[in-house]
Amino acid sequence: NGIKALSINTCGLGLTLIQREALATMARRFPELSQKSIRGDYRVTNLFLPEIVNGEYYGDDRNFFRRARQAGLGVYTILDVPVTHDGVTSCVTG
Repeated sequence: NGIKALSINTCGLGLTLIQREALATMARRFPELSQKSIRGDYRVTNLFLPEIVNGEYYGDDRNFFRRARQAGLGVYTILDVPVTHDGVTSCVTG
């Protein structure tokens, strides 16, 4: 498709595009973090919660991407599109 992308560790969620199916996959992988709606679909409500992992603090952004990988999803940045992050961190490659 001609899009240049790079696998990344984490990025600010304000810069993130997430496919609906990716959230559904995460809801299935982490049912304890999801709530079922009246219509029967899943609403992922707690995927953004921070957590202590092996004694290290994972904030909401970093923990979201850790969970995405645990659900078997890839996390990429598109290199052809310039973006900025006006927060504490920006994308971390690796």
